[in-house]
Amino acid sequence: MKDGKMRLADEGAGRLRKCLGACGRALTFALLTSVLFLILAVRPAERAEVDFLDVGQGDGIYLCTSDGTNVFIDGGSSDVSGVGTYRILPFLKYRGIRKIDYWFVSHSDMDHVSGLKELLTDGYPVGNLVLAQAAADEEKTAALAELAAASGTAVCYMQTADSLVTESASIQCLAPAADDKNEDVNELSLVLLLEDGDFRGIFTGDISAEAERRLLADQGPGAVDLYKAAHHGSKHSNSFEFLQELKPETAVVSCGAGNRYGHPGEEALCNMEEAGAKVYLTMEGGRIRVRYGGEGMIVEAYREEGM
Repeated sequence: MKDGKMRLADEGAGRLRKCLGACGRALTFALLTSVLFLILAVRPAERAEVDFLDVGQGDGIYLCTSDGTNVFIDGGSSDVSGVGTYRILPFLKYRGIRKIDYWFVSHSDMDHVSGLKELLTDGYPVGNLVLAQAAADEEKTAALAELAAASGTAVCYMQTADSLVTESASIQCLAPAADDKNEDVNELSLVLLLEDGDFRGIFTGDISAEAERRLLADQGPGAVDLYKAAHHGSKHSNSFEFLQELKPETAVVSCGAGNRYGHPGEEALCNMEEAGAKVYLTMEGGRIRVRYGGEGMIVEAYREEGM
């Protein structure tokens, strides 16, 4: 109600009842507004999340940081045709995500980029494509950068110790260094460490156990909450020493059912479990969603039509 005096002396009983009725309604509205404000004020913050999409034999990972930055890591498949059109894009539309701010590519093998290439070709907005500096001259990486640039996407390169910093989070490049050389493009995969509040997650591309040992020697990443299994859970990656350093609470393996590579390897799964991780497989659970913030992590494994 506005400040001011109510002159009631000469109004009569009917006028008095009208005024009191109006005052009552105004007071009720004010109380309801105050209660609603208090509810909104104490409502817990929305959880940030990491979604491992079911892309078959490949990787496709969506991140939404606590400040709402939309990030994707990889996006491809070696056994699902049209994975960008029929799995990645439907997920983005379902979530109402109209643009990816930063799309990181660990390396340029088709099981990591085929869907991304479809989306770029079809004009889906991607603000920035982030690639490994060490692989910039590799033929497939250069072709992807050219496609992105032609689509209006800025192309950026990362090397060890570089970081993307948002309002609430940072994504640090742990490897490779700019001058790293290797004939195997898997060994030049971007290894990314996400830190968002108290949450820490590591995304390892397709590095091998040898690359894991180099990481430990250079700068042990320390304990993490979430581990993206290296190379789809390969027995030649996910070493015991590396996982004992990370001690992840949750590990997610992105792989396709019946794949010809034998992923995930039994030894790799044992190493994850011995390190204390609860392991989730996209070939079993479909999309794996990890929500964090507030009180700990919530992990959900489920399939949705078209995902």
